[in-house]
Amino acid sequence: MESGTVTAGRFAGDSVTHVVELLNLDLLSCLAEPGLTSASGLGTYVFA
Repeated sequence: MESGTVTAGRFAGDSVTHVVELLNLDLLSCLAEPGLTSASGLGTYVFA
């Protein structure tokens, strides 16, 4: 999750949060070479 403030455009000054949900993440890949080489998922932006 990342958050910050919009600096330009229609939502300038608003806070924004970016949440990413990684699907089917194989954490066991981290234990052997070449490790976790890619991940995919859905992202959501929330403006307040």
